[in-house]
Amino acid sequence: MKKTTFIINYANEHRLICVLGALIALVAVGATVGTALYHRSQVTDTGKYPAGDFGTSGGLNSTPKSSGSVTADNDTQTSPQTDDKKTSDTKKTDKPQNKESTSSPSSKTPNQTLPKPTENPLPSIPSTPAKPEPATPSPTPVIPKPPVLQPSGQAVPKGSFGVWRHIFYDDFTKNAPLGSWGEDWDAEKIVYTGAQGQKWRAYPKSYKDTYNKRPYRSDQVLSINNSLLNFWLHNVDGQPAGANPSPVITGSSQYQTYGRYSTRFKVDSPNMSEYYVAWLLWPQSERWPQDGEMDFPEGNLAGGVGGFHHYSGAGSCTNGCQDVANIPAGTKFTDWHTYTIEWMPGRVRYILDDKVVLDSMKWVPSGPMRWQLQTETNGNGNSSGNLMVDWVSVWSYSP
Repeated sequence: MKKTTFIINYANEHRLICVLGALIALVAVGATVGTALYHRSQVTDTGKYPAGDFGTSGGLNSTPKSSGSVTADNDTQTSPQTDDKKTSDTKKTDKPQNKESTSSPSSKTPNQTLPKPTENPLPSIPSTPAKPEPATPSPTPVIPKPPVLQPSGQAVPKGSFGVWRHIFYDDFTKNAPLGSWGEDWDAEKIVYTGAQGQKWRAYPKSYKDTYNKRPYRSDQVLSINNSLLNFWLHNVDGQPAGANPSPVITGSSQYQTYGRYSTRFKVDSPNMSEYYVAWLLWPQSERWPQDGEMDFPEGNLAGGVGGFHHYSGAGSCTNGCQDVANIPAGTKFTDWHTYTIEWMPGRVRYILDDKVVLDSMKWVPSGPMRWQLQTETNGNGNSSGNLMVDWVSVWSYSP
């Protein structure tokens, strides 16, 4: 009876031990499965296995294989495989490659404590870069504008230089119709005001020209269009007619003592033999020849360009007391030319384009003078044409 009881007790104890062993094994399997599921969730969230925990087979504690893509400084990480299709010489796998470790991972013993989740940090999320401060824009460089070219292809000169201070110009950008420059009696009337406030006078109809004593007809000759002051030279009332305008260069005055005067013009017909120009400086005193006269350019519009410096003072006379400009042969009014008079104490110079054609220190006028663009008749005929002035410019003498 005792033996039977011993056997029964031994069997019960053996069952208990087996049950306890089974429970322990079950707990161990559960822990292993739980850990594997945790790491699987880590791979799902991050796309990478924590270093050293999973190899290419996905097993726990397996040693990762060398990928061959690690650089010499062992800092490069391989990217997870994301494409489902590979080339024929690439082994197909359903798991991303493991992250390379910078040192050889040590194998773990079977009873090594599994790492806690906090021991496998998630990949760092790059911080949003700070918005850069807007750069202070650098000042836009001031690019000088090129000069506006006139119909002749040469811009009006405006700058001061040397002893010459610029005081007046007109490049005729404000139109004026034929008839607007006319006046019957008043030589002081302002007949034209330019775009920048430039003012002009003109000889009225009551004034007669030099040679044929015909009336000046600014009302039928002068107009402005396309940035040109135009002298339409033609017969008016059955006879040739000219015009004689003059710029108001300082305030309300046409006069100054010494100065520089420059203009650019041409005619469009070579056959206007009954018309003559003498663009001149004329004395305010109206005494001639005692107070001198400077004419440049001067000549018949069908001929060549000339220039004359009429002596003043003791050197003056009514016939031949003058210097003559040395104009190159073949210089015609039908071409664009720039004509300049430089008048200073004891000296006068005429400049054709860039060439000095007269330089005289004989009996130079010393009193105030005005600039007249005298375009008149000298003969009979029925020809017509246009004298086109591109611009005029004036300087005062300021040593």
